[in-house]
Amino acid sequence: MAAFQRRRRIKPVADGPRGEVSFTPWLGMILIVSSFFLYAASGLVAPWWGIVLMVLIWLVLFVLCCVWWTPHPKRLVWIGLLSYPLWFGLMVGGALVFGWEPESGSAPFATRSDHQKQNCEGRADLEVAPTPLAIYARPLAAP
Repeated sequence: MAAFQRRRRIKPVADGPRGEVSFTPWLGMILIVSSFFLYAASGLVAPWWGIVLMVLIWLVLFVLCCVWWTPHPKRLVWIGLLSYPLWFGLMVGGALVFGWEPESGSAPFATRSDHQKQNCEGRADLEVAPTPLAIYARPLAAP
């Protein structure tokens, strides 16, 4: 019966000076998860293999955050903060070394010249309205 009376002491997870649970690992996880959108949306500039490589790097950072959640909670913030300049460095490095550049037609908003070329070319009765996105056309006033 003595074997059933022994209990293993469970150490509480805490990183504060008084033993309280801190917001630190949560902040690190928020930073790393929010950086995923930068890595995933890099398709406007990077080729498909560059995006796959960057998402794999992000996955390594995320798994490292999950592994260090309990033993090293303060390191998660540093990993989350590191993920942003790392993404920037990967994008700039890819542009310099491999010549990554935005593909034509990948801009999310039409510019004035794009709108004029696509919709107003050869039509004398239309002019481009002065809007930021330049997506509207209005008929000219009669003289």
